[in-house]
Amino acid sequence: MGFKFSFCYELNMWNKLSYSANQTARKLGMRATIWVDPAHVVHDVANIRTRKPKNVGGILDKLGVINKNTKNCNLFYRNRFIISKEDFVIRENIEKSEKFKLVQDFVDSQGNFANSIWYQKIVTELREHGSSKYKKITFRTENEIDDFFENYLTPICTSMMATGYDQNLASDVCKCYVSGDGELMKGENGRHRLAFAKALGVQRFPLTVFGVHEDWFSKRIGNKMDFAKLAEELKKLEIQFS
Repeated sequence: MGFKFSFCYELNMWNKLSYSANQTARKLGMRATIWVDPAHVVHDVANIRTRKPKNVGGILDKLGVINKNTKNCNLFYRNRFIISKEDFVIRENIEKSEKFKLVQDFVDSQGNFANSIWYQKIVTELREHGSSKYKKITFRTENEIDDFFENYLTPICTSMMATGYDQNLASDVCKCYVSGDGELMKGENGRHRLAFAKALGVQRFPLTVFGVHEDWFSKRIGNKMDFAKLAEELKKLEIQFS
């Protein structure tokens, strides 16, 4: 009897831990994305690495050649959907971050971006170092900076202010994670879009749930993966945080 219980427990644990974040998002489809009031998203946890080795990665991991924190090794690892206490680390309060403060000041500049702290910061970096960088964009002239602010940032701000968040204008959806006590926390992608939404008071913003804390899953779903129940619980979170 004890052996049977132990075997079933291990099987259930394998069942729920075997699903990666990508697999779960694909299985849920549109149900993985919830629309919430961004004012309720307080903390940023960035990209949580709950990586489990896959294929040849398992061999390389055991040999100590790579580990889950090794850069550029996504080919050998996948992120689990269910996140352990050790991996679920809050990075910062979004509204206290430098990026949010730059966005808020940009919004407050009311279209005169040249007076914004963000613009002046990039221009100063360019003048002092010969170039400045934003994500994968490198600015080498002030005209390039002007073009970025006028044709990228300003339209985002103007559009959101006029009609709210338009998912058709974004290439991807911002990811989020659910903490142990059910709080929605910002993940990777769309950091500035979420910051703009918060600064402008936009009340509906899409978030794709890309992982949940193990305590929340155990309490709300149980000891094995149940996609129908998971979808129901995510819908409850959407209602709670809308």
